[in-house]
Amino acid sequence: MALGPGSIAFVGFNADGNDGFAFIVIDPIAAGSVIRFSDNEWNGLEIGSGGAFNTGEGGLTWTNGGSELAAGTVVELLNTSSTSTRSVNIGTVSGGTIALGNSDEAIYAFVGTSESAPTTFLTAVTNTNGGFTTATGSGLLGGTGLTAGATALVLPLTDGADVA
Repeated sequence: MALGPGSIAFVGFNADGNDGFAFIVIDPIAAGSVIRFSDNEWNGLEIGSGGAFNTGEGGLTWTNGGSELAAGTVVELLNTSSTSTRSVNIGTVSGGTIALGNSDEAIYAFVGTSESAPTTFLTAVTNTNGGFTTATGSGLLGGTGLTAGATALVLPLTDGADVA
């Protein structure tokens, strides 16, 4: 089964000290599957029609191990702001880093050819005050095929969320 929007969902977000996040498997993930994560802002355009991440923040790659992950499995990526101390409870993590902010932050999970080239968005999470928008800002969903409240999580906040 190919991964698509809503195949995973964010269930943890930590922008305090040891940055990290967690996701839960909704649709089984095949052995060896690769999911990429970026905290760069999406420009709001469709993939293949100018859609791209802005640069200057980070991204990393998670690869599942040798067996399928069942629905309900939680994957934790810890210390994502450091390549030397980051860890994951299932699979492996490689590539760059993700340093999370306690406000105006978004993480996008996707399948793609690199940490900056998505082909299919899976989910997103934001702690941007006002949630995801289709205008400008750090929480753009336009062009991703994701929907806030269904396949993308808006953390409830008034002045930013650093742990959820």
